[in-house]
Amino acid sequence: MRLKRSFLLALTTFLALQISAQEYSTDWGEISRDELEMTSYEKDPDAEAVVIYDLGESKFQREENAFVVMFTRNTRIKILTEAGLDYAEIEIPIYQEQGNYERVTEIKGVTYNMVDGRREITELDPDDSFKEKVNEYWAVQKFVLPNVKPGSVIEYSYQVRTLNKFNLRDWEFQRRIPTVYSEYTVWMVPFYSYTYIMQGANKFDVQRSWEDDGLKQQYGSTEFNYMVHTYGMKDIPAFRDEEYITSYNDYIMKLDFQLSKVYNTNGLGFDYMTTWEDMVDEYLKDPDFGKYVKKSRREFDDVIGEDRLGGLSDSAKISTIVGLVKSNIDWDGFYGKVVDCRPTELIKRKSGSVAEINLFLTGLLQEAGLEAHPVMLSTRSHGKIRLNYPFSHFFNYVIAAVKTEAGYVLADATSPMTADYRIPYRCINDRGLICRKQDPGWLNLGFNQSSDLNYTFKMEVDPAETKVEVGVLATEYQAYNLRTSYGDDHEELLEKLEEDYSNAEISDLAIINADDANEPYGYEYKLSGGTEQLNDKIYVAPFLSVPESENPFKQQKRNLPIDMVYPRLKRFHSEITIPDGYHAEYLPDPIKVLNEDFSMEYIISQDDNQVNIDFYYVFHKPVYPAQSYFTLKFYYNELIKKANDKIVLVKSVKP
Repeated sequence: MRLKRSFLLALTTFLALQISAQEYSTDWGEISRDELEMTSYEKDPDAEAVVIYDLGESKFQREENAFVVMFTRNTRIKILTEAGLDYAEIEIPIYQEQGNYERVTEIKGVTYNMVDGRREITELDPDDSFKEKVNEYWAVQKFVLPNVKPGSVIEYSYQVRTLNKFNLRDWEFQRRIPTVYSEYTVWMVPFYSYTYIMQGANKFDVQRSWEDDGLKQQYGSTEFNYMVHTYGMKDIPAFRDEEYITSYNDYIMKLDFQLSKVYNTNGLGFDYMTTWEDMVDEYLKDPDFGKYVKKSRREFDDVIGEDRLGGLSDSAKISTIVGLVKSNIDWDGFYGKVVDCRPTELIKRKSGSVAEINLFLTGLLQEAGLEAHPVMLSTRSHGKIRLNYPFSHFFNYVIAAVKTEAGYVLADATSPMTADYRIPYRCINDRGLICRKQDPGWLNLGFNQSSDLNYTFKMEVDPAETKVEVGVLATEYQAYNLRTSYGDDHEELLEKLEEDYSNAEISDLAIINADDANEPYGYEYKLSGGTEQLNDKIYVAPFLSVPESENPFKQQKRNLPIDMVYPRLKRFHSEITIPDGYHAEYLPDPIKVLNEDFSMEYIISQDDNQVNIDFYYVFHKPVYPAQSYFTLKFYYNELIKKANDKIVLVKSVKP
């Protein structure tokens, strides 16, 4: 019966693959000639690679007096282009916390090529894999399939052993390349009950559940058979909706499990899935979260000093404390929501993770008499929090929130480039969970103030040479982006400008407010270069090559919201001196567009030999619904045309 069951499962999977245009075996090493000779995928001719099959399995196994979960993955991918070579670089995420270290074993990999009409096989040496630490909770096991080139078929498998039964390994059906067939099977024991979330689709193409009729298992006094659940999807398109979204992981087709109930061998069960309120209560009692905040308060005198805050307003106290933590403790680059050291150790080593720094900051703010609380959140790359499911693994970051008369303000001491009451760009992701004993709840992390980028140009045009004085000034997150990229590094900024203006000479570069994150950031420089001429006419780009020349909205359809993170405005002011003996043959027309989504205005005037132009455009919202996509796409085309419109000068005819 067991053999028969296995045969039926294999047959079912094979038949599922037959639904596609071609037949592909899912047996290891059974590579067809069609797969080797395939040059493109008919359902997605632009695909750089295609997943032939992706099969995963999570199975509970007893080891001594406990269960472990063995996760196995088998995958075959056809590489179609040079860009597809990236899919031969395999990364396996490994979770590790409080002695619970996942371990990757049984790594196998093979590359198949067709050489002179014969199949060539190159096997992976398992010793060529290596582990790389990402943060205090995650590492990545990496390996690269050998001898891969366009036309190759690669096949790999591995196993992950884990003690973590809280949430089974999730399964991503969808990737950035198309997939012919993807299937996930879980073998459940009767002691754990799970809730699952299906994202990106309404139903599975394959869904089966049955009780395994193999040998009965024994745990304590309980005899049981596995309950087996299989979920499959076929002909899955590549995910390409990647501009202006929070995270790829928020939208792909995937399946996520979380433990909801645990049963004893006597049949009695207790709920494991909690409420948000209960979760907050547990964290506040945790020595590595809430109690760490309390311990941090004892370090107030050593870090802040008794007299430093005397006579200051609450706003000034917040700025002072945040500034002192930023200047004395460096972020080590690791995320996290619980700590791995004592506050005294943090002070001594002068560096720490996100949780260690910001929970420490929260304690100092509390000791200063301010109402401060930790806020757990998920960064943009980590994905959105599902508010209906109180799963702790949604969170990977913590900041501080301080209550003021105007409401809560947010603080993050890991980023010196961030202004007071601002959190880094990576944290602007919907909502965060405020961890307070009374009435825990959600804080909006969105940012609705406009971030501005202002350019000024003073241009002297001459047939032989054009000279320009350029000024750039940025506010809010536009300033944060520039300050993070360049700071006071003149050399790096100059290198970028020389790339932008390869045929011009740049001089007198000066950076403004490099170090004060609460002030606008800017820079000034002078530029001189040749004048664009054709048929005795001079062509002048009023804003040089600064405006965008390519529309980022390229999709033919859009089903996802357009997340621009924050409202953004760009403003250009240009003063152009026309050379003697010339006049303007063509000046761009003024334009004005004003609506709740987008505004744009182009104003132009001339006084003798001076042309003045003011142009701005603004996207008013941080997030737009999917149905606004084509409206925004149209406006972006219009602003590109207007921003890059040129003035035409011709020689004046002498009377």
